[in-house]
Amino acid sequence: DHFNPGLALFACLFWITSDLRILLIQQALAIALTTVLFFFTAKKLGLNKIASLTVSIAYLIFAGTLNPLVTDWHPESTIGLLLLLFFYFFNFTKKTWIYSIIFILFLSLKESNAISFLFISIFLFFKVPEKRKQTLVFSVISLIYFFVTTRLIIPLFSTHSYIYSPEIPYNPISLIQNFFNSEQKISLIKNSFQSFGFLPLVSGIGLLLPLSELAIRLVPDKTIFNNISLGQHYNVILSIFFGISTIYGLLNIQKFISKYRINYSKYSVILLSFLLLSCSLYTARKITGSPINVLTNPIFVKQFSGDPIIKEISKKIPDKGSVMAQNNLLSYASNRTDQIYLLNRNYQSKEADIIMFDLRDGQNINNYYGSSKSDILELKEIILKDPMYTRIEVSQPDVYLFQKIKRMKRKIKV
Repeated sequence: DHFNPGLALFACLFWITSDLRILLIQQALAIALTTVLFFFTAKKLGLNKIASLTVSIAYLIFAGTLNPLVTDWHPESTIGLLLLLFFYFFNFTKKTWIYSIIFILFLSLKESNAISFLFISIFLFFKVPEKRKQTLVFSVISLIYFFVTTRLIIPLFSTHSYIYSPEIPYNPISLIQNFFNSEQKISLIKNSFQSFGFLPLVSGIGLLLPLSELAIRLVPDKTIFNNISLGQHYNVILSIFFGISTIYGLLNIQKFISKYRINYSKYSVILLSFLLLSCSLYTARKITGSPINVLTNPIFVKQFSGDPIIKEISKKIPDKGSVMAQNNLLSYASNRTDQIYLLNRNYQSKEADIIMFDLRDGQNINNYYGSSKSDILELKEIILKDPMYTRIEVSQPDVYLFQKIKRMKRKIKV
């Protein structure tokens, strides 16, 4: 359903280790680097250190920025980094080859990135007038790339049309109405702007960036891309656009105050920065439920330190063999080439070499996804009586680890 040839570059990570968790480290690192880059971008554009730092923090704690970290691994976090890198080098360097390579990498990670690039190219066309020819060239390439990938390449492999093609209303009034025709849409707009202290509203043409990205999901009458929230991984580019427009919002206020209140411009921007930070923190904490909240959650902190029983059982899992386990334990065996299965009563048909489950009290109900605790209790009694399996002892009696007994074939002398 997507064309992502750039994903091949992530294979280099596995030259370091075969552990799949390196992808999670890469994803978090991409967001961290983007946060640092926002600080230097804001400073380079003319904000002081405090204001630049505040914009970086507002980007970091935005729910749309952090949700990819709690919803598996996705290229979007790297896409956001590449987009801001392009913006930085396009603005502040004359070395065309640098931002040209970044541009190619950006497009290669997802075909729909071409549409987002068209939006930022309109913004750069007016903000960087000396590079308008380059902006137009990049825009044309993006447009061609989008149509080639969605009309030719993806249908060639998937044998059906591009499934993310939206139904856009032709009536201009409907285009505007679709922005606000549901409470969920209004909430998405309000919460996003509130997360950045509503400063993008005074960013001038910078307002085009977040509005255009919001339009992708709000304007169509019908689309398979129907995530009208700050959840999951769909909002990273939106967070980049909001961050950029917030910088220009602060710059515009700074210019306005400097023009009429010369002696107070510096302190006014600092005050605005603290108001931005307060607004971002409040929204993340009380309204959008940003993942940043887990840092103050005692349950998360406790679980982050690790469950000694889970650590023990993960070390005792045999290195080879297919695994059947309940939801929370299965991840500890996912880094293998053997088959893995969610726990179910048909364990014999799967011929799982290793079966494990945790029957301790007080667990999250998601741990039993695919079955129930009563099913597992019944399954436990069945496997305990199954002569094909032997139990590997664990210090906690309510945690079970079974291994299939390998039958030795007798050698027949001829």
